Amino acid sequence: MPITPFLAGQAFDPETIEVMSAAFVAACDALHLKLGDDPATRLVAEKVINLAQRGIRDSDALRTMTLREFNLSDEGARDNYATSTQPNTMTLRIVIALSPSGPTTFLERRYSSAVPESDC
Repeated sequence: MPITPFLAGQAFDPETIEVMSAAFVAACDALHLKLGDDPATRLVAEKVINLAQRGIRDSDALRTMTLREFNLSDEGARDNYATSTQPNTMTLRIVIALSPSGPTTFLERRYSSAVPESDC
């Protein structure tokens, strides 16, 4: 299961792990992240796991709520993809902001467009 490496010994039943994995893969797809051990995918996995610990057991709900944690909706993630296809690029950066109420983590998205030299 794709989310298993991120569980760090936490106990979930096999059905929940399957639901969490489906939500994790779907959220990463919506964010255009490759599955792997990098900070961005790790953050998505942590959000999915946290929501599952709070009792969310539906993969669609987990995906939607995970995207909302990053201030995105399914539609917003799809719209961002439409503007980030080649030759455009999208860069994701994890930002942790400290405040009196505690740290806040979010993804910062930056888009750039490659302009062909003939258009300069």
